[in-house]
Amino acid sequence: MMKLTLFLIGLFCLTGSGISQRLPTVVGRNILSRTPTTVQVEWRQPPGVTYAQFNVRIRPRARIGRPSSRSQTSRTFSDLRPGMRYTVSIVGVTERLQRSPPLTFPLWSQPLSPSNLRLRTVSEVMLSIQLAEYDHVYTVATVGLHADWDAAEGMIGSFGYDVRISPKHGTELYPQELAEDDLDGTSRVFTGLTPGEEYTVSVRTKAGFPFDLVFSEPVSMNVVIPPIMPFTVDEIAIGATTAQIRAIGPMNGIHDKLVFQMEPDGGEVGGPEPDPVYQTYDMYSITNLTPSTSYTIDVFTSSQGVLSEEPFTIRFKTKPAAPMGLEATDFDMTSVELQWEPPANVMEGDVTQYVIEYIDIRNPEEVMSTETGVVPPGGQLVHTRLRGLTPGVTYKLMVFSVTDDVRSEVQAELTITTVPPKPTVTLLNVTDDGLQVLVEGPPPDEGECPFVRVSLSPGEDGKQTRPLLYETGSTIFFHGTNRNTLYTIHARCVSNNVESEEDVEFTDILSGSRGPDDTPAEMFVPCLIKKVHPGPTNPDTYRPDACCGDLPYHSAKEECCGGIRVQKNGERLCCGERPYRKDDFVCCGDDLVHPKIPGCPSEIP
Repeated sequence: MMKLTLFLIGLFCLTGSGISQRLPTVVGRNILSRTPTTVQVEWRQPPGVTYAQFNVRIRPRARIGRPSSRSQTSRTFSDLRPGMRYTVSIVGVTERLQRSPPLTFPLWSQPLSPSNLRLRTVSEVMLSIQLAEYDHVYTVATVGLHADWDAAEGMIGSFGYDVRISPKHGTELYPQELAEDDLDGTSRVFTGLTPGEEYTVSVRTKAGFPFDLVFSEPVSMNVVIPPIMPFTVDEIAIGATTAQIRAIGPMNGIHDKLVFQMEPDGGEVGGPEPDPVYQTYDMYSITNLTPSTSYTIDVFTSSQGVLSEEPFTIRFKTKPAAPMGLEATDFDMTSVELQWEPPANVMEGDVTQYVIEYIDIRNPEEVMSTETGVVPPGGQLVHTRLRGLTPGVTYKLMVFSVTDDVRSEVQAELTITTVPPKPTVTLLNVTDDGLQVLVEGPPPDEGECPFVRVSLSPGEDGKQTRPLLYETGSTIFFHGTNRNTLYTIHARCVSNNVESEEDVEFTDILSGSRGPDDTPAEMFVPCLIKKVHPGPTNPDTYRPDACCGDLPYHSAKEECCGGIRVQKNGERLCCGERPYRKDDFVCCGDDLVHPKIPGCPSEIP
């Protein structure tokens, strides 16, 4: 009886203490919220047991929020220190005051976020190579980013940083693996990035490693890696106020446009337009430039407003302003009077020289030029006379302004034909049906006379017949003339609708009363017979009394010069056997003819 009583007393003492090894601990621990100073934790009742209350403790000490009921399965801890490790213990208690074993676990408050995140691009990194006794540092070019920040103040304990970088286009990247003693470093370097790409860098303070990581709120910043400079830029056409350039963007990376920075400024860049010939190029037109000005243009690549670190630089000088309004105010057989307006927008201090280029359209490959001397800017109309031209020739004339040996563009040009030389009219034959004449031009070296306009009038001042156009050298027959009537033959050379002075031939031989004293009208001229058309002829009607080569001529009025008839005391003279025009040429010896300007070779200084 005594033994049974002692057993019951021992059992009562064991259960009355409130500890039962058979009661389970609480389960389902979960963090509902976490801040640097507060953490809310919840748990669940274990299966098969419902605890009436819970005893909760935290070490180091902190404030534990009062629950709405003792059986509430959550608690809020406050007045915590940021990023600090705490230990929490939870014990379930039954209505009979029986206690479960404690559920003990570490609890981390949220660490503070870093501050002052800074990002800068990196174009090169230093690599140190050590091998036995070899130790050397190399610099390697790269496309990278350096991030650094300030650690949060008031943090205690062990903590580090979680750094992430995400491109706008692509997948998330991570920095290189860091050594364990570098985990709390406040900087990272990212390499192998894409030029022109936008990246987001995010930094968080982390605590609770390695198994129960807790992160602060992230600090983030966006950055665009500068794009690569353009691959090439060329100027292909430079004018006085405009320029045209072409460019190829960077061969790798991302960019959205090219940006032009001009010195001096003032120009406007348009485009781009695709190059119609080289498809890889884009064309850009620059307007509103200043004539005779040196420009430096830095061409940057841009990506979302971020420029390349280096530009592609080109330099050029615009052409001088061009003269305008070229006109011919007067012209004759061998010269033309020109006038034009001086260039506008001439820079102060510039001295402009004018150059006239002229091309004989018979020989367009040969360009002749002459200078007018130095003309200061800001003057009135410029006048000059261009001499030494060939009669009857069509010329294309262009005027340039020249500043510092740079020619302007061609904006002043015209085409003009000099007055052709006079033709030569020769009476060939007179018949009952009419009269026959030969109209010839001068030799080719004395001018051009491709066509002749010929008409006939009775007497010296009679009404002319309608002029007709013939090729030079044509034999012309006038019908319906009377034998005993004086006629006047009118002939003009025509070149490009420009007519020469008129050559007049009086056919006084028709009446027999006005022939020269030394030439019988009835003289027979054999060379003339060969020129007339087949048919009956009357040698008594011929006026010429001699032959020049195969052509007849009247020796009282003409002379034969190397097979060419030349009128005595006329506009042409004879130099040996070579005729020349006395107004424009001089005889420098037998058969040696030179233009009056500059004169014979021995007279040229």
